[in-house]
Amino acid sequence: MGPRKSITFLLRKTQSPLQLIAGIFGSFVGIFIVGLAVQLYAEYTHLISNQGNVAGYQFIIINKKVSALNTLKRDISQFSSEDLDRIRDLGVVEDIGVFKSNQFSVEGILQIPGQNGGFGSEMFLESVEDQFIDQTPEDWNWKIGDETVPLILPTDFLNLYNFNFAPSRGLPVLSQKTTKLARFSISISGEKGQETFVGRIAGYSSRINSILVPLSFMEFANEKFTANTPQKSGKIIVSIKDDKIATLYKLIKELDWETNEDKLRSGKFAAILELLISIMVLVGLLIVAVSFSSTILYVILAINKSRYEIDTLMLIGVPRTFIVRWYIGNLGTINAFIGIGAGIALILFKNKLDEFAAGYSYQLLEKLHFTTYLIICSTLLFITLIQYLRIRKLDR
Repeated sequence: MGPRKSITFLLRKTQSPLQLIAGIFGSFVGIFIVGLAVQLYAEYTHLISNQGNVAGYQFIIINKKVSALNTLKRDISQFSSEDLDRIRDLGVVEDIGVFKSNQFSVEGILQIPGQNGGFGSEMFLESVEDQFIDQTPEDWNWKIGDETVPLILPTDFLNLYNFNFAPSRGLPVLSQKTTKLARFSISISGEKGQETFVGRIAGYSSRINSILVPLSFMEFANEKFTANTPQKSGKIIVSIKDDKIATLYKLIKELDWETNEDKLRSGKFAAILELLISIMVLVGLLIVAVSFSSTILYVILAINKSRYEIDTLMLIGVPRTFIVRWYIGNLGTINAFIGIGAGIALILFKNKLDEFAAGYSYQLLEKLHFTTYLIICSTLLFITLIQYLRIRKLDR
């Protein structure tokens, strides 16, 4: 047996591993909980972004409630600058978009090849800044002189056609890709004249249930065909972080406005989820701190318990630094195994989570998020440094 092995055998002979095993197990559980919380948050933000939202944000459409009084005085149902300032003063809304609507008459006519006539109907158009549209097409633009006007339709419009109108009329169902090939006439008339444009479907929106045209076209048409009197809007859209929705919801109820209740419920659920994840991280870090403190205490007690053996080794020429570094090296090795074990456990958990999510048609991340690995490694390195500095004092 070599000198190093003899020293190792001598130092280990007086140690009781039960406290160390308990500390290792607690550290493993704590690191696993921290990593799990970080991974769940990454999965959540991934799902939100796949639904067309900026990660961590909701886009909520608000309008004033229509009542008998509103029908007599239209201004009551429209948002004033004071209303918008009141929303901004909450300090929780990231941005506010004001819908602009047509002040002119619009009629859309879709010709059916091989048939006389076609579908015709009056239309209502709206515009809003591009950042509030969930899926902005690449060709979503219009300038003066263009004869073709791009439109974004609500996804529900196509669903109503495919599952209600088409079956009752014996017409074929249409995909989004097919409808984008269609062209139809948009006849605009107002007090200053009339003109016909060519309309095309540029895309669909699941967020906004209105027929959208580019803001540049709306401003041009209102100015050219009508008196273009300044108008207030009866509908706005706000972007807000999930955890701030409760504050906005309180104002909406206080002022008796209306919005999509499902959006608010999902936002409140997201806020609760983030709170639970934060609690998981705190609990995990607390377990890690207690467990690693236990391992440090174990080393200190082990050194005191092996005082006779250590003094003997020093008398025969073994440096005190070698003994301290032996303990630090063992702790570093243990911490590395804890990190590897927690990583493997998270991968196994991730596989089960993927199988569960697939049953509900949810597509999760392909693997553990980089941040999960980073947090695990950073936590272990930080704790190892604290252990080193604590035990290093014994060398003085």
